[in-house]
Amino acid sequence: MARKLNSKTETDKEFNRIEKEAGHHAIHLNPMLRDLYDYVISRINFGRDQIEMYERNGNLARTTWVTHRGKRYVFTYDYDNKCVDLRDYSIKGTTLESFDGSEDSKGLDSKLKKHFY
Repeated sequence: MARKLNSKTETDKEFNRIEKEAGHHAIHLNPMLRDLYDYVISRINFGRDQIEMYERNGNLARTTWVTHRGKRYVFTYDYDNKCVDLRDYSIKGTTLESFDGSEDSKGLDSKLKKHFY
């Protein structure tokens, strides 16, 4: 079930859980995850935008929906390619960007600025 997050404080808390759990499947992504999160959250206006994180039986799953300026995106972990995908609208949407952990802050900026401004 998707759970709406209503503030930066609440979103920060849930992201910290994601960061800890990423060590289980994707420790190679941890350095990049913080930068990705900081970039996106800095562009979120909780009065206008929306963040939802998927939970199953109280456990985080691999999907976060972000609605920014009326456009819905999905961040999801791709187990096959060991990367985070940014998809259009749903988990079956077109892959807009993939993040494999090799991105530095400039690489993240060039990928994300097209979607989050």
